[in-house]
Amino acid sequence: MAIALVKVINDISSIKLTRPVATIGIFDGVHRAHRAVIDRLKVIANDIAGESVIVTLWPHPRIVLYSGEEQVKLLNTLDEKIVLLEDLEVDNLIILPFNKTFASTGFEDFIKNILVDQLGIEHLVVGYNHQLGKDREGNFSKLKLLAEQYKFGLTGLDPYLFNNERVSSSRIRKYILEGNIVEAGDNLGYPFFLSGKVIGGNKKGRDIGFPTANISISDVHKIIPCNGVYAVFVTIEDKNFHGMMNIGCRPTVDKECV
Repeated sequence: MAIALVKVINDISSIKLTRPVATIGIFDGVHRAHRAVIDRLKVIANDIAGESVIVTLWPHPRIVLYSGEEQVKLLNTLDEKIVLLEDLEVDNLIILPFNKTFASTGFEDFIKNILVDQLGIEHLVVGYNHQLGKDREGNFSKLKLLAEQYKFGLTGLDPYLFNNERVSSSRIRKYILEGNIVEAGDNLGYPFFLSGKVIGGNKKGRDIGFPTANISISDVHKIIPCNGVYAVFVTIEDKNFHGMMNIGCRPTVDKECV
């Protein structure tokens, strides 16, 4: 069955949506907890014959507002996130450009000016402990007051637990940086993956009977597992292969490797 393409919207100035049911978030990883929010979003949209809408920010706020080690490493690039949302058959993905000026937007201004006045939302779905606006001032209690004021529905979800632990993007990043890819995939709900272009190397692998492909990752903020050797599945032009991936030092060809 063909995948329904999500409509990617970068300009909301003249947008026309049918009874939009929206959620807001970064959705880095599009993991199990995110999918619980999206599932509820789609059910409500279907019940009222409306459209499902994900509102996200790009770049990630921690990339814009912080530097050095305080910057976040991403579970997904923007292109990867779009593909994952297409798999989930979301109707619309609105990408709001995030910068330091946007970061100063107050919680109530964001709700009224963007969600109510421009999108005309009929219902808002938020995950556990969701906070919006400048300094994350917009908690669920304040959202309830604005929902009553502007007359849109509001649904808040309970924490999503997997193996008795709350699923979060930060926890998954920790697993990946530790090289615990199986645990990361279990929390994501799909195998963690890297995507990039094959680039030329020194072709030493051919000399020892194991041709290799060097992968260039386009987004410098994409998270990379810790150094090591990993068993992988590889997809190249819709063809699937088993493979082995090395990250970091190459003990077979680099004599200085320890």
